[in-house]
Amino acid sequence: EYVGRAVNFVCGVSAVPGGAQTVVLNFYGKTVNGTMRCPGQEVYIPSQVIMGRCEDKVNELRAVWRMGTTVLVDNSTYVICQAPGIEPVAGYLILKENSSYFATLIGCVMGGFFGILLILVVTFYALKRSEKFQKCLKGRSIDEDINTCIEE
Repeated sequence: EYVGRAVNFVCGVSAVPGGAQTVVLNFYGKTVNGTMRCPGQEVYIPSQVIMGRCEDKVNELRAVWRMGTTVLVDNSTYVICQAPGIEPVAGYLILKENSSYFATLIGCVMGGFFGILLILVVTFYALKRSEKFQKCLKGRSIDEDINTCIEE
């Protein structure tokens, strides 16, 4: 999954005839941990935009952890799904950076460089052709400078 997208961890069990049906979904992140027991209450962790809920279908009970958005620190987050009579199952979150971000960044930097270069070249040629600017920058001849120095 890519950084910045929502992620769902889902754990479910089918109904066991005549048996108690429960699911426990444990969530282990670098910044937050949580446990979702089904059947049970919804869990909300506002600081990480993480919500846990139970879904009770006809012959299935599911526990769901939803991360509203992901950041790089969420990489390697894992969950463990447990239910009576079933071996625990683990799932890991592997995040990738969106490579188009870097292409856009490089394109903007190159575009900015060439844009500034173009402005400087156009300004140089416009000033080079300007008579007023030429008069301003045109220095006096050496004879005029010497005469000015002698007169003073």
